[in-house]
Amino acid sequence: MPYSYFNGRGELVGFDVEMAYTLAGSWGWKLSSVPVPRERLAEVINAGLCDVIMAGISVTTGRASEMVFSPPYIDETLSFVVPDHRRADFSSAEWVRTTPACGLLFPTCPISKEIIHREFPRAEIVPVSVDRVVDFFTGRMERIDALVFPAERGSYFTLLYPAFSVAVPHPLTIRFPSPIRSRGETWSWRASSVFGSTCSARTARSRHSMTIGSWGGTRQPKQPRWSVIRNVLHWVK
Repeated sequence: MPYSYFNGRGELVGFDVEMAYTLAGSWGWKLSSVPVPRERLAEVINAGLCDVIMAGISVTTGRASEMVFSPPYIDETLSFVVPDHRRADFSSAEWVRTTPACGLLFPTCPISKEIIHREFPRAEIVPVSVDRVVDFFTGRMERIDALVFPAERGSYFTLLYPAFSVAVPHPLTIRFPSPIRSRGETWSWRASSVFGSTCSARTARSRHSMTIGSWGGTRQPKQPRWSVIRNVLHWVK
């Protein structure tokens, strides 16, 4: 979630699914969705078992030598998902860099682990599978201060768990493109022609807003929760 997942009715939904329908519809084709194991991406697509793979897989030198990548149709932003009261701390890249043994939960996602080590060398990085990310929000992860996650995905989880916020560590700005992997140059050109137009860029933003929330980095800051001390007695602002 929120890019591709099954809803309560067993339907495959999400931002990537919406964009896949946009791609297929632009060419008048019928869309068929098939599961592809992450560790077998190149093998499956090069064997012709599928035509394109969408998306959320970072571009690496190894993958680029095995598959053709289209231009990205969304850029994700490095961020931390933290409890509300820690948002100010993790909004400062310098604070994270200088805090010793800061526990960062690192799931499998487009963000490179090498980049995290480079930017935050004093942090303690704890790897975790994506299906265990929910444990962080439900308090089943000890000695973890923040979840390293793209802001666009983290924003979705803060809607499910409103006690958490997304913190983008300023002034550091690191973005990770999400392209489509394809079976050949022809498919890459087709995807580029669909997603590269201004109209399709607006479509992507619209689909993103409907399935995830605000377009990356423009999410409005959360207002303080209502309280008697603040809203009735006015002891604090």
